[in-house]
Amino acid sequence: MCRASNWSGEGYAGAKITVTPNLNPIAEPPANLPLQPHLPVISHDTPSLPTVSSDSCTKAQSLTHKRISETSTSQEADLNANILDLSQTELPPVTELPPHFLLTPVSQRLCRGQSGELTCKVSGVPEPTIRWEKDGRSLDELCDGSHYRLSPGGHTLSISRVHPPDAGVYVCRATNTAGQCLAAAVVLVDPTQRHGQEPYPGDPPAQVKVFTVNEGKHAKLRCLVTGKPRPEIIWRKDGRAVSPGRRTLIYEDREGHFILKVLFCRQQDRGLYVCGASNTAGNTLSAVMLHVREVGERFPAPLKDIAVREGQDAVLECSVPDGSRTSWYLEDQRLHPDKRHHMEEQGPIRRLIIRGARTDDDGVYMCQTQQGAQSIAEVAVRGPITKKLPRRLEVAEGGNAAFCAETESEMEQIGWTLNGHILSETQRMVVQSFGRTHVLVLVGVTQKDAGIVQFHAGLSESSCQLRVK
Repeated sequence: MCRASNWSGEGYAGAKITVTPNLNPIAEPPANLPLQPHLPVISHDTPSLPTVSSDSCTKAQSLTHKRISETSTSQEADLNANILDLSQTELPPVTELPPHFLLTPVSQRLCRGQSGELTCKVSGVPEPTIRWEKDGRSLDELCDGSHYRLSPGGHTLSISRVHPPDAGVYVCRATNTAGQCLAAAVVLVDPTQRHGQEPYPGDPPAQVKVFTVNEGKHAKLRCLVTGKPRPEIIWRKDGRAVSPGRRTLIYEDREGHFILKVLFCRQQDRGLYVCGASNTAGNTLSAVMLHVREVGERFPAPLKDIAVREGQDAVLECSVPDGSRTSWYLEDQRLHPDKRHHMEEQGPIRRLIIRGARTDDDGVYMCQTQQGAQSIAEVAVRGPITKKLPRRLEVAEGGNAAFCAETESEMEQIGWTLNGHILSETQRMVVQSFGRTHVLVLVGVTQKDAGIVQFHAGLSESSCQLRVK
């Protein structure tokens, strides 16, 4: 069988060769030997074989060689004809090929002040156009000539003297008339303390806004800041920097507002919140005073924050006014008695026991009476996962869903799943680990991506419900 192929298809040509073996005939034994039925026959006589002359063998071999030679010559002519026909066929020119990545950008972790590069190589006909995006926005909207630089053709994006706002998801998008493709990478910037001037003055402004929220509700603080280079934002409460956590979310919305969201506000969340913005051109700030209003009658003995190791039982206890009937909540999810959640009532004492606490049991718990009085406490579950995933994440369709988890030490047995399916690195999915920090990014999410995202570290896991709007 001969096979010929090119970009437009394949062709085949075949031949069958028959070989006649040259064997000496073996004569049958004489048929007139007497045999007794059902008895073995033993004979010492060797029957004579008919003789075959050497001339007969020579003629048979000559005839066989002639047949093989004729068959081979015929098939060789057919193959040559096929090859000749293929070589004389004029192949159409390649006018369009969709973009294809030969080299994709590599995720990296940088320290403040370092410089970094993201590089891609793309093939396609006609030559693809390269466009870079950061966190779902075209780099043209964010580009500062002294900070971001593109090589001729746009294959390399250089970021000089990085600072925290440069952290994010970078997407290289290649497009031509035949189609498009994309590849993503993550840039992390270590939040090391900067030396020298503070990012904003220490004294709050003369005018401070006041915001009041009921206990147990969410407080959403936001400020709008613009500037080039892109300003660095730091939130502070009573002079101390606020870090992201289970109850404190820090992010930038699609309208460009910098958001600090405090979930399930408690009395200790009261205070002065300052949003400070700075870049090389200067700094500014905005401040708001947050008040938390008590709701209903105060508990004689409120809940207290507790911390347990993963696998231990967690016990929350409080005393309610007038022995009222109560309900228990984990954040906004009402809890019911089951194998892992045991609820006790002894006079005014109310007790919630969480059997074998898991990473996902870490969170804010609330005991609420029928009259609306409530007490709130946090349960911290210590284990291999030190930074948990948010309870839920909402992303607009076509946007990027980014998840970040941290472990108490560098681990090999880590992984990500979506609705039980193991996730791995692709051009539309970033799965990276930087020491104790582990990142998952889903680029251009669709409704099919909605579900439960889980980070696994050994036997521990942290879950997040991803909603696509």
